[in-house]
Amino acid sequence: MPYAQRGDVFRDGIPVADVIQTWLDVSAHLARGAEQAAELEHGILANAVEESA
Repeated sequence: MPYAQRGDVFRDGIPVADVIQTWLDVSAHLARGAEQAAELEHGILANAVEESA
């Protein structure tokens, strides 16, 4: 699987990113990054942690 330069990978020709990478990327955004990162943290990431526990 070829890697792109920004932390995403290509699946069937479509660039995709892991939720952790997405969380890291959006948290650095000045306008709404903290808000978006919090949504990921309390939604998708919280569910993933609960499922793995």
